[in-house]
Amino acid sequence: MSSFTALQALVHSLSKAEKRYFKLFCDLQTGNKIYFCLYQLLEKKEYGPEEITTIMSKKYPEAVIETARKHLYRMLMKSLRSFESDKAIENRLMQRIQDIKILFNKGLLELCFGELERAMELALKYEKFSYYLILARLELQYLTLLEFPDTDENALITKQEKINQVLHQEQWINRHFTLDEVLLHRYLHNGPVRSQLEINKLNDLLLEEFQVISNKHHHSILSKKLHLHFQSTYFLMTGNHPESLHLFKQLLVLFQAHQHLLLDSPLYYIYLINGILTDLRSMRQHREMPYFIDCLRRIEPASESLALFIQHLLYLHQIILALDLGNYAQGEILIQTYKKEILNKVKVIPPNADATIHLAMALIYFGLHQFPTALHHVNYVLHQSSKYISHQVYSLCRILRLIIQVELKNDDYLYYELRSVERKLKAEEKLFKTEKLTIQFLKKWIASNRAPKHLELFFRNVKEIMQDPYENQLLTWFDFISWTEAKLTRQTYAQLIQAKNKEMVC
Repeated sequence: MSSFTALQALVHSLSKAEKRYFKLFCDLQTGNKIYFCLYQLLEKKEYGPEEITTIMSKKYPEAVIETARKHLYRMLMKSLRSFESDKAIENRLMQRIQDIKILFNKGLLELCFGELERAMELALKYEKFSYYLILARLELQYLTLLEFPDTDENALITKQEKINQVLHQEQWINRHFTLDEVLLHRYLHNGPVRSQLEINKLNDLLLEEFQVISNKHHHSILSKKLHLHFQSTYFLMTGNHPESLHLFKQLLVLFQAHQHLLLDSPLYYIYLINGILTDLRSMRQHREMPYFIDCLRRIEPASESLALFIQHLLYLHQIILALDLGNYAQGEILIQTYKKEILNKVKVIPPNADATIHLAMALIYFGLHQFPTALHHVNYVLHQSSKYISHQVYSLCRILRLIIQVELKNDDYLYYELRSVERKLKAEEKLFKTEKLTIQFLKKWIASNRAPKHLELFFRNVKEIMQDPYENQLLTWFDFISWTEAKLTRQTYAQLIQAKNKEMVC
């Protein structure tokens, strides 16, 4: 991306509030504002870099466009820093550090040390230990320069011991963060475990987390938050949804009791609500889902990108709810609204989250018998790089593409595609029972000109295999049993899903 294109992307990413603030910020500046003319051209989205350069050269023949570009970038970043300055504890602490340095350099020592004390209290209150360490070292640096005024040896040692204590606490919290991030990485990239072997691979993290909890001498709200998040994610990943839901709800209580956690780490809170909704769906407790969807809706995001991610999750869970209940028409309405509001802004949506909603869209259109549209959404996922998408989502899309091709009666294409999918899954060592069974069935069924005996055998086998809790997870997304039954009884997949849902409600 060129520097000019990057600047254009930055201008287009500004929210309405940020644009208003930037214009007010520029009004306070003096001198020739060539950079602001450049900003106005970039804001219009009508011109490319070459056209903008031509317009600027005609309007300001003596100006250097590259200088105006650099100055606009500096002014935008300065404005955004000012706009965000009081929204996060880190920003407030960084401002305090700058204020303290200015006061010391001006010789206003009482004000300086007063600010230092208040800033250190703020850092400890919100458990920003790395900022506390910066402030504490700054205090000792200034005391040393001033030859330790009003500070005896005991007071100095007390300050040093406090630094060591906080440093120790920060080290343990950093270890806890590391484990939590590794577990979350495995969950987001691999999805739920599919075998006992995969559970065993998680035990190293579980043991390390236990050691961190056991050896920690200082307990804090932050460490409790990390512990609950780690444990709830572990149980979510291993398919123990009741225990995962129980821990997520404990974490929710912690957030509600300490509101600064929500302001300080909104992404953790968003993933918390997302985890609760995932557990409720897996447990088929759909009646509870609207309440937590509303919890997502009530979050006040600190940035436009976070607001967009929340909107994405709102649509995702509403589409999923419509999908699970067999309300395919309602799901299509949600999809159309999503496309109008969010689809052109997917650059800030994580690739895996983007792929997941396209899988949900594909299944909605599958239920509506709009198979070409369903195939379009599946192909969208499969054309993305698999390294950014969880294996479960990617694998499901591969299998779903085969089933859609069955519905479209593209048997010639299926012959080659089946071999390709089987080869890829074997190479990745991800050919689990359901995928293997489905591929073998489709190969035999197509080769026999769709003989009913293969369909009946697959129906019996898939019912049996779905008793395995590791394989049963796939039913959350696509009901292989209902699809096979629909073929045998000449009903539609949608009719059987809706009938099953009515039985569960009754």
